[in-house]
Amino acid sequence: MRFIGVDFPKWHDVGGTLEKEINRFPESFRRHIPKLAFISEMLAALREPAMYGDENLNLGPSALFNKADTIEVLRDAEYCYNKVKKLFESF
Repeated sequence: MRFIGVDFPKWHDVGGTLEKEINRFPESFRRHIPKLAFISEMLAALREPAMYGDENLNLGPSALFNKADTIEVLRDAEYCYNKVKKLFESF
C-alpha cells in the first residue's frame, strides 16, 4: 500500500483498501485485485480461529482445520505473494 502512497489499514483485511485504491495501481496488477481482495478477506476471517480456535465450540485450531485447508490457504498466500512480487519487479 505504501507503494502507492496509502498507509496500511490498521486491521488484517486490506481487501477493501485495495479495491478503493484500484486505479492507483498499474493495469497489469488491477485485474488481480478482486481475487487479492477476496483472499485478504478470507484470510483475515480465518486468522483468529487459526490462532485461538473456537471458544464457543471448545475446539482448538487443529480441530477446526485440516491438511486440505492448509494447502488451500498456502496456495492463496502464494498467489498473493507472486502477484505483489511481480508488481514490485515491474518498477
